Amino acid sequence: ADAALKAADVVPVRTDSAGIGLLCLYVQGDVGAVRTAVEAGTNAASRSSRAMSMVLANPQIGQVSNIWGTSQAKGSGGQTADAPAEVAWSGSRPMTALGSLQSDGVLPLVEAADAMLKAANVQLFNYRWIGLRNHTLCLSGEIGDARTALDVGMQTAQRTSGEVYGSLLANPFPLLFGIIGAEPGSADGGGGYIPSLGILETRGLAASSEGSDAMFKASHVKPVKFIRAGLAWLVTFVIGELGAVQTAIETGQAAASQKGESQSNVIPNPHPDLLPLFGIEAQQ
Repeated sequence: ADAALKAADVVPVRTDSAGIGLLCLYVQGDVGAVRTAVEAGTNAASRSSRAMSMVLANPQIGQVSNIWGTSQAKGSGGQTADAPAEVAWSGSRPMTALGSLQSDGVLPLVEAADAMLKAANVQLFNYRWIGLRNHTLCLSGEIGDARTALDVGMQTAQRTSGEVYGSLLANPFPLLFGIIGAEPGSADGGGGYIPSLGILETRGLAASSEGSDAMFKASHVKPVKFIRAGLAWLVTFVIGELGAVQTAIETGQAAASQKGESQSNVIPNPHPDLLPLFGIEAQQ
């Protein structure tokens, strides 16, 4: 997307998901500009993934309205058709770098997020599950900090994930933040007490139930989040004092492994901005 928007004078229209981890970007403009932008974007994307593209010259009104929705765009013969207006960037200050990190599973991404926040002065935002077991988040900051954080995050995630991908864009095109549906802001950990964080990721409900039950019976921990990670994988987050969380996770991992695949980890003293990123409230 960044390469496409920098290559030619086109307007980003929208992004959407075609399922199983596939993402699609629509742009509009003069046919020459659109062709140049699409070729540049496809070439850039092909360096780290499979990508394909197409250009519709002078699209019919029905095609445009079915894909886009509302607003006005030129259709066949100079007529107007419904299409969304240009995406606006509403950020209050420019970002010198935009990075993204993708992992196979939630646990590696949580570990990487904590490591990145502790390694450099960056902001993390826009955590998403994008299909299958692919989970991703964005980071922003000065180019040196962003590069340091991304390197640390990838190294951390690779310890527990077989598929880790990272991307770092210097001076990203401003509209890029709008089309990915994200706007960086000042993260707020809530100023509360941040205890140790335990993560148990299991494949299947039977393993999750066995592991969770064993955790809660083994020591005094508090369940704070339960999410689906794709392909039948389930994730339970617990918090508490370090010793209690370690005991709970060890016991839960042992119980869950008897019913299916599982992985787990304990993060002592997690960064204050980590918990809100994944929808977990700090304890007052």
